[in-house]
Amino acid sequence: MAVFKTDDERDTLLQEYKRLLLDFGKFLGKNNFEWDKPTRCFNRIYFNYDGTIDYFLFNFLGTTEAKPTEEKQKEFQRLLNLFIKDYKFPVTAEIKFAQCGRMTFMPE
Repeated sequence: MAVFKTDDERDTLLQEYKRLLLDFGKFLGKNNFEWDKPTRCFNRIYFNYDGTIDYFLFNFLGTTEAKPTEEKQKEFQRLLNLFIKDYKFPVTAEIKFAQCGRMTFMPE
């Protein structure tokens, strides 16, 4: 709320954040990355003022059995790095900003 002060600004931020996660999911699919089971994840994304992504931190949630294998996590990280390298978030601000949330990746 410190950066995006109006309801319209916050709504736009959330809509574009959802679109970013959907775009990332599509990117994973196009790169033959498939989930074996529903996988819960917490993320925090740090954006530069121009919408480029500085950091995309994530943590898979749940028991060890519920989390992806170490190999799958490494491939996820590799693809995430490729995705954020060229992704430009359409929302910009006068200062850097961050957004966080939980998501569940589902097998197709």
